[in-house]
Amino acid sequence: MIWFEWKKILNGRVLLCFVVIHLAFLMLFWTQNSSVQKGRNTAKQQEIYQKIGGRLTASTAKEIEELKQRKDAVLEVEAQKEDEYAQGKISVDEYMKYRDEYHMMNDKNEAIDMIYEKYETARKNGSWMIFDGYYDQLFRMDRTQWGLMLSVFLLIVLLVCCEPKELLATISVTREGRRGLWGAKLRTILMATLIFVILFAVEELMVIRQFSPLSYLDAPIQSISCLAGKHITISIAHWYLLTLLLRVVNTMIFAVVTYSILYFIQNKKVGALILAVLIFGPVLAAAFMQYDTWNIIAKWIMVYPVIS
Repeated sequence: MIWFEWKKILNGRVLLCFVVIHLAFLMLFWTQNSSVQKGRNTAKQQEIYQKIGGRLTASTAKEIEELKQRKDAVLEVEAQKEDEYAQGKISVDEYMKYRDEYHMMNDKNEAIDMIYEKYETARKNGSWMIFDGYYDQLFRMDRTQWGLMLSVFLLIVLLVCCEPKELLATISVTREGRRGLWGAKLRTILMATLIFVILFAVEELMVIRQFSPLSYLDAPIQSISCLAGKHITISIAHWYLLTLLLRVVNTMIFAVVTYSILYFIQNKKVGALILAVLIFGPVLAAAFMQYDTWNIIAKWIMVYPVIS
């Protein structure tokens, strides 16, 4: 009976629908990371992180301190150098050399200050020096959670609303038939949910790999700004595995509840429409009004933010 349910899913048009959903959320994640990459100070920070990024050591700490001191020293003496040049105390070559260094440091001023602030935090909590903009996007789990819920909801609608009436009437004559049908559909939905979670995880890691080294997954979670306040001592990779597990649990709970409600509604199509409006309507309305409901609702549907 399960194979009969899977035959409905392994249909060209149905698979195309799920592919479109995954591509849409994949492109959304890619766009978010591209926006970070095109940020005002991203390129300047990443240029510095290429030299000092990774585990915070005595040598990297010294290098960061020296970079900050050098930047401050160069910017602070601008007026003095201008006066010395005007009074003929320094040569043209010396003045031009200073101006080149000044422009370089002034251009990286904000980026160096941001890195130094991150360094002071890393020194206190024992985290690594990494550019965490892309990992901040990775751990916006509400985006992926809604993608999973949309995929599972469409799957439930497909399995519940597209049953041939004659077959449904025949199977539903006996209690054993009704139970067998209910169980087969539910097991199919839960298996598909697990597949969806794995696919979303693979897609996310493929995107992250294009923007940031995956070696940073060994860093403690405090290395990421959005997780800096967590008191649990695990790596980014372990935290990601934990969120994957919680995605499975949350999405399966959503699947069981939604399927149970829709299964026992007499008019399946009207029931599916009402559930769609109740589940996804408020989020779409809030997004249209530019209200940050995504993160608010994520605190209800995601367990991981409360772990500390």
